Amino acid sequence: MLKRCGATNVAILVISILTALVLSTSAWAEDFQVNVSSSKDYALEGVKVYAFTDSGSYTGYNATADSNGTAVFNKDSFTDGSYTFRVDYFNEYFWSDTVIIPDDSAVSVTIIEGDVQVTVTNPPSPLSGLNVYLYNSQGVYLGKNGTTDASGQVTFIVPVGDIVNSCV
Repeated sequence: MLKRCGATNVAILVISILTALVLSTSAWAEDFQVNVSSSKDYALEGVKVYAFTDSGSYTGYNATADSNGTAVFNKDSFTDGSYTFRVDYFNEYFWSDTVIIPDDSAVSVTIIEGDVQVTVTNPPSPLSGLNVYLYNSQGVYLGKNGTTDASGQVTFIVPVGDIVNSCV
């Protein structure tokens, strides 16, 4: 005759132990956030962020900013020390302040931006409905384009100091 050994109680105990392990493990894996924004009060989504040691060596770690402009790194990937983070935007580099891991949990990079207005004319008349593409001074397309309005103008928001050329 077989005697039942409380299999239900054993299963509940195993599930409880596994839940405790998962919760304690996730507490160990702490995130480090790099918050990327424009001086025009919006988050910069989709920009790449790279981690560097204080001596300037690339760590091999990078992340992409989400819709809130937040790039997330796992602190456990880093050894204790000082780091800076580089944001690549408009084919330019923008650097964070130095942070100390594991002490710090976030750093912000705010990119100062301004408006650039492009006017397309066939003297003396403005040309509307034309696509205008932005390039840097080395001829690299910056991934931004717009269409001229009735005044032949289109406005772009770009990092201040960035040399931008336009092409119709």
